[in-house]
Amino acid sequence: SLSRRHPVEYLGVYGTLIRDEMLPFGYTERQLPVIGSLRFDARYGKVKRPECPADEPLTFLCVAPDIFFSPVYDTYAACEYFAAVAAAVRPLRNAQVLIKLRPSAQHRSFFLGAIERAFEGIPHRIFQDEPLEDLCMQANAAIGCYSTATLELLICSMPTVVLGVGGEADMVKCHFEKYAHEGALLVAYGAQELSAQTARLAAPDMRQNLSRKAADFMHRHYAFDGEAASRLAALIRSLVKQ
Repeated sequence: SLSRRHPVEYLGVYGTLIRDEMLPFGYTERQLPVIGSLRFDARYGKVKRPECPADEPLTFLCVAPDIFFSPVYDTYAACEYFAAVAAAVRPLRNAQVLIKLRPSAQHRSFFLGAIERAFEGIPHRIFQDEPLEDLCMQANAAIGCYSTATLELLICSMPTVVLGVGGEADMVKCHFEKYAHEGALLVAYGAQELSAQTARLAAPDMRQNLSRKAADFMHRHYAFDGEAASRLAALIRSLVKQ
């Protein structure tokens, strides 16, 4: 969450990793019940990516960031993000990019202009309303940002590099370095590091290793198992009885 202030007594969280991150801010484990996600359970219960998608062309799925008119992530940071992705992909032989915008039409004209400028000369397609899991089926690897969309990529076992730019870099470092330490994804801060990481993702063995470790990491740290509704109902019943 971008805020430490929540006017509620209980916060249902995605998993033990999120719970442990929030404990230092004055919550108790009792106030942070592990629920999982009703949304993810409904959308990802049957997702299974091909183990070895064809890599000709080498296809990257790029998740566009959201824009907050604040020091966290503004239009300048978004332009820096797209420029870094384009610079990283451009040297790779026979590579293309699928760019996923958020479903909301907010800032659409800005994104379309920024993308066309950054990806000039690079084969790319822009998607907005298509489900992210469907695009995962068409890509070899993904480039994400500080977003729950990155969790969705990992649920789909996507080999992923998370790019931190602007004010978001510190948030990426705080949260996603844990994943990188266990080999579940790669992280990059700026265009130069992203270029090095995307070059690594061009190797099929690297992608398969990341995919396997991403699935294991999500299984151990998150409760995305189709049982979120049951856990939520049980929590509500227990609170009513108090």
